[in-house]
Amino acid sequence: MGKLALLWDGAWLRWAMPHESQARQREISRADMVPEVLTAIRNQVGAGSDVVCAEWGAPTTMVPSELSEGQGRDVLVGAHAKQHGATTHDGVLVEAFNRGGTRCHMVTGGENAWSDHVLSMFPQAHMTSMASVMAHEAIRLSQAQPKEAWVFRVHMCDQGMHGAAAAGQVLQWEQFVQAGCTSEDALYAMVNACHRSGADVKDALVVWSGDAHQTEGWRRFLTLREAQPQAADGGWEVVLNLMRG
Repeated sequence: MGKLALLWDGAWLRWAMPHESQARQREISRADMVPEVLTAIRNQVGAGSDVVCAEWGAPTTMVPSELSEGQGRDVLVGAHAKQHGATTHDGVLVEAFNRGGTRCHMVTGGENAWSDHVLSMFPQAHMTSMASVMAHEAIRLSQAQPKEAWVFRVHMCDQGMHGAAAAGQVLQWEQFVQAGCTSEDALYAMVNACHRSGADVKDALVVWSGDAHQTEGWRRFLTLREAQPQAADGGWEVVLNLMRG
């Protein structure tokens, strides 16, 4: 704990105060409400607090280290633009990812105004992506599984699904399934990822958080384990705590 965690999805601002696990949230109906809420939070925690923030639903491109070594930001942002379409250059987050057997750069498009608002209140804030958060957790979970078995870590809700999978402490898959997706859409994304790699779906474990209703039908193909049973607030407290690392 000890960190203020902030998560923005374009309509809701969610946060967990330092030394608390409870998720708090505020629906944002006007653009000027974001700095207002952030100011109120800063007044409670102090301007010098340890802060981590992310944006829900922002697409990510993973560039393997073999291709990203020595490349400048422009090249990495260009790779993301080819994959997901053009975006504001300053609104793109480029992260070096190095955990287990995976080294790559994660390039994430986002809302420039969000990062500007956060950094104006907390210049020391660490900006990360949901792709990185889920990938770190999937790799950690894979340590306790057979080497060839895939472990998915997903959060499924009305705002879509962020997910990552690892096997043998190596990242195998990362994807955001857009808001409005059905449980079948999310299931297809996971099963298809296994099939494309030649992995055996029967051996896969899905550690999930979010809306239980949205996971209906997954047990037909996959073994499920809820990350934190009886989690409140739609499981957002689980996500915010994962962001803290």
